[in-house]
Amino acid sequence: MEEYEQNSYGGVIDTIKDSIIHAYLNFPSQISKNLLPAIVSLAEVLFPDHWGSLVIFLMDYATQNNAAISPVIVLLEEMTHKYTTSSRSDPLYAEIIKVCNELHDFFKQLTSSILQSVISEPNSSAVGLL
Repeated sequence: MEEYEQNSYGGVIDTIKDSIIHAYLNFPSQISKNLLPAIVSLAEVLFPDHWGSLVIFLMDYATQNNAAISPVIVLLEEMTHKYTTSSRSDPLYAEIIKVCNELHDFFKQLTSSILQSVISEPNSSAVGLL
């Protein structure tokens, strides 16, 4: 990945990352579901070293946009699936720890919000998130 930092493609890649995430989170599901594999492929190469802001951006976006919660969770699941299937290594463990630390408070807050919604309105759409 040294090439990423040393060549002019870095700016293009950053534009692609921003655009594809924006499209995934804002376009209709018929389009966004087709973008998911591309994002996961980019993340396999760039995350976390060259896309360290991805998880934090996704958490912030989902916190501000309830409609984005499900697509964000789907994307995070797809990105982290390798944690259960890849060979263990120190870099992978470091990535797992980083991601878990970043996601802990988000999922704690999300779970609390969903449960509060369900308790206050048992017929709310939050029930579907459980």
